[in-house]
Parts: sequence; structure tokens; C-alpha cells
Amino acid sequence: MRALLLAGLWLLPLAQAPAASEADVQVRRDRDRYRVIVHAHIDAPPARVMAQLQDFDNLDRLHSSVVESRALSRQDTQARVHVRMQGCILFFCRIVTQTLDFQYDTQGRYMVAIMDPAESDYKYGRMRWELQLDAQDTTRLRYQADVVPDFWVPPLIGPWVIKRRLGSVALEMTEALGQPTPTL
Repeated sequence: MRALLLAGLWLLPLAQAPAASEADVQVRRDRDRYRVIVHAHIDAPPARVMAQLQDFDNLDRLHSSVVESRALSRQDTQARVHVRMQGCILFFCRIVTQTLDFQYDTQGRYMVAIMDPAESDYKYGRMRWELQLDAQDTTRLRYQADVVPDFWVPPLIGPWVIKRRLGSVALEMTEALGQPTPTL
């Protein structure tokens, strides 16, 4: 279930202090569809936040569950990205695969990702990030993701655990977006 935000949003426990001074994370479930909505203030300028979101070959920097991420193709305002994430619900663990088609504007204000169900472990997935410049060169982030898993979810406690995990991942990723990008 961690896979939802990576897909991204991208999904991040960090040893450093949280960078999101305020974040509101909501997770809703309607039958087999999950919706995550995040409103957050990120202590980084929008250009840096978008650069981290679009660093498709290094999404593991945003969340520890990312096993592999790579851009399959990239053009001016589009990218096709393959992501593998490891996720567990209680004692059920699995690798979740996503192939995402991204579109974004050249000003770095928004980005949309649509999952390819033929190459993903989801029947449906759509994510949207909107970034706005806030006071003092910081960012207001609005993120929304809708996903329908194409894998078995334990019926009694699975949906509750997925909702909690998705909310936790969203918050952790938001915090990671405010951290400086490591240099190699």
C-alpha cells in the first residue's frame, strides 16, 4: 500500500527533523478505491520540491520502500516511469509494481501520473501534485491520489491497515520533500 504515493506522491522516514511544518493527510475508502489527499506546507522552494518529485531514477530518496525506480522514457513535459516498492500489511508482504505515465508543466506548478494497469499491480491509479509558492520561498503542496489495488486485501483488517499506511506514507514523503537533496 506504500506504492500509492510513490507513484507518487514519493513517497520516507528520515532521521532529520520534519520539514513539513503543517500537513493535513486524509485517506478515504469507497469499496475497493482508496483516495489520499494531502495539503502541506513544505520548507523548500517549489522548484526544489518538483525537482525531487521528478528525479525518477532516485525515488528511493523519498521513501525507503522504493526498491527500484527508473525513467523508461522522458520528453519535455512527459515521462514514463517504472517503480517497484516493497510493502507489508501485517505479515502479508509483497513487491508492488507500477508503470506510470507522467505529464507536467514546464513552470513546475503541477504534475499528473496515470498508472498503466497492464503493467502495474493496480486496476486504476491517478495522482496529481500541485505546487504553489508560499511566503518566504516555501511551498504549498496539494496532492491527491486515487488507486484501486489489483491484489488481494485481507477483508477484515486489510482496508483499515491500508488507510493507516497510506496516510503515514503521505506524511513521511511530504517531510522528505523538504529535506536537502543529497549530493554524490
